[in-house]
Amino acid sequence: MKKKLDSSEEITVKGIKISKKRIVVIAVAVLITIAIGVTLILLLSNKNDGKTIRTSAGRVKIEKSETKKIECEDYDNSLISLKIPKGWKVEVAPFDYIHYSFKLYNPKDTNYMLLFGMKLEGFNKSEAARNWQRTY
Repeated sequence: MKKKLDSSEEITVKGIKISKKRIVVIAVAVLITIAIGVTLILLLSNKNDGKTIRTSAGRVKIEKSETKKIECEDYDNSLISLKIPKGWKVEVAPFDYIHYSFKLYNPKDTNYMLLFGMKLEGFNKSEAARNWQRTY
């Protein structure tokens, strides 16, 4: 049967006598030190300067959206009326009204573009392709 230790008893480890109370105090001090160290490491590694965040893919820089800076102006050609970003151009295709289409784009960066077509049909590369489509 094992004998329980009270706080006044001592344990001999490698020839050194240590009281149970001292072991508990040392264990608590070590745990507190580890907890403080882990907390500091987490706080320092999550340092957020308001411009970057940490994700699973690494750090990501946060910037204000350009859309907040966009000013709109009215466009009206008596067929359509739109609010378009200031400085953008509208080109209307010269078709009949059922096929009405237009292109809205940024002349400074044509990667920003909107194409609209009310009724689109097949685009044929030649008269032979058009005749084939009529047949089938």
